[in-house]
Amino acid sequence: METKVRFTDGKVNIKGNLVSREPAKKADYILYINANNPIAIVEAKDNNHTVSFGLQQAMPYAKMMDIPFAYSSNGDAFYEHVF
Repeated sequence: METKVRFTDGKVNIKGNLVSREPAKKADYILYINANNPIAIVEAKDNNHTVSFGLQQAMPYAKMMDIPFAYSSNGDAFYEHVF
């Protein structure tokens, strides 16, 4: 069972009278200092991937949310990017 944290509702697209919504953005984990202050995004991959593989997903998410830390893990190690 895969549980992710949704942090956007998805972009709304309007074309004439048609309206659609893109899928929501979801992170594997969001770490918080307290209830309203996120500090890090963590993307988790299996250990068939390199430890930094999830950073391509975590870094844009951290930028979107103005979060200073992005992490990636493959279960064997962690990789950190600081903005």
